[in-house]
Amino acid sequence: MRESRGTRRLLTALVAAAGMTAGMTFVAPPASAASATCQIAWKTSCNTGELNANSRRHDIAWSVFSLGRGCHWVVRDVASKAIVGSGDLGAFDEAGGYIGGLYGRYRMELSSCGSGNAGYISND
Repeated sequence: MRESRGTRRLLTALVAAAGMTAGMTFVAPPASAASATCQIAWKTSCNTGELNANSRRHDIAWSVFSLGRGCHWVVRDVASKAIVGSGDLGAFDEAGGYIGGLYGRYRMELSSCGSGNAGYISND
């Protein structure tokens, strides 16, 4: 799986923002956006906004960052509810890559997470 430097920079910025936004959960921008993010502030789960798969490559880039406690993540097809990617992340870990063969709308869901964890999907 490939990781992008842009994704790494975004997640670093999200973690820095976590300390300034205790008590809030962020949800991604509208579905027309090229990326969607969620960050755990005081709850144990969050969902990104929805976005379409890349129309040329038919993929979604994903990245998850764990600050402290680990986290479970899934990327889900919004229409069929099918899980197209999933994993578990340990404490103070990060992972990312691409999920190919996609044609619909998708969102990332984080669950059983600690404060400061973040997830990101992109169709760039």
